[in-house]
Amino acid sequence: MSSNFKISQIDKKGQIVIPKNLRDKMNIGPGAGFFIYEISSDSIVLKKIADAPPSLEDTRKKMRRSLK
Repeated sequence: MSSNFKISQIDKKGQIVIPKNLRDKMNIGPGAGFFIYEISSDSIVLKKIADAPPSLEDTRKKMRRSLK
């Protein structure tokens, strides 16, 4: 894990900005999907979905099917 860190805040819509340098480095663009893991009561991890379908709803449907 990098020792560099940035601080971001959640806006009124509940959205958080991933800093541009990280988006560029990780090739994260509009429509990118993420798995969100709760690690503890004050920690989460975002994991980029490598081949995210065009819609997050498609991803949710695929995840629900795989959990059955």
